[in-house]
Amino acid sequence: MTDTPDDLQSEYLNPFTEAQWLFVSYLPFRIGLWLSEYEAGGGDRAENAEMRALSDIIIKAQEKYSNRPFLGALTHELEQLVYGQEQKELNLDKVLNDCKRALTTLKKQLPAEDVNCYKLLCIDVAEAVAKAAGDREFGAHNLHGGAKKGWFGAYPVIASLTRLGHGPKVSSAEKEAINLLIDALGANEMVNKWGILE
Repeated sequence: MTDTPDDLQSEYLNPFTEAQWLFVSYLPFRIGLWLSEYEAGGGDRAENAEMRALSDIIIKAQEKYSNRPFLGALTHELEQLVYGQEQKELNLDKVLNDCKRALTTLKKQLPAEDVNCYKLLCIDVAEAVAKAAGDREFGAHNLHGGAKKGWFGAYPVIASLTRLGHGPKVSSAEKEAINLLIDALGANEMVNKWGILE
């Protein structure tokens, strides 16, 4: 008989206090919202696209990390948070500091591979949200900062409509935010930072 997500959650609650578990499991969701708010603009259309991307990346993460029970339990918790629209005090201005706090907690309880997967999950969430609203973007890059030449000009809406860039488009502000997140997670050796053109 295989473990259900609830069984896995119970197993992984054991080494954590309830407050610790909620803190580390809620952080990737907070990162997604923080990234969404990092750059104003785009209106309801952009916000809705970002929220869809946040939901989608959490579902994809369940499959991506299916061989890591801790991440399976955590992404199950995240799914409940996203679809339940549970309201909590988000403290989005503290997200980067909370990354360091979460890693300190995780390193005491988990093998390094699980901690690294957690870092990648957080970055996956941020990048998915950043790439969701392409109607306000100026540049073109690939996942984890692999740069390609894109179209840069005064009219991002025209760029979006004519698809003149290559790959998903992420604004300079969002790239900056992702790079700050990579620093906060200590993930510089795991992923490439995003190139930012002035």
